Amino acid sequence: MSDLNNPQLLAQAEQEKRRRFIPRGFVTLAVGIILLAIGLLLNTGVRSLEGVLVGVGILVIIIGIIMILIGLIRPVTPDQVRS
Repeated sequence: MSDLNNPQLLAQAEQEKRRRFIPRGFVTLAVGIILLAIGLLLNTGVRSLEGVLVGVGILVIIIGIIMILIGLIRPVTPDQVRS
């Protein structure tokens, strides 16, 4: 019997994935929101540090959302766990 057909191993892999991606995703999301807020509070003009912080903040927010979604999505079959 293959290790991938073991339901306990699959459940453990899902829990490890959740523990790994969801907290990191929320931390990344928080950092992105902070960068975005700092960028919006600066009134130095679009072509300056304000624009850079807003752009980087948006990218970090998108990365955080993707990390959270990776942690929440469950594999349909054990074959999807193979790396």
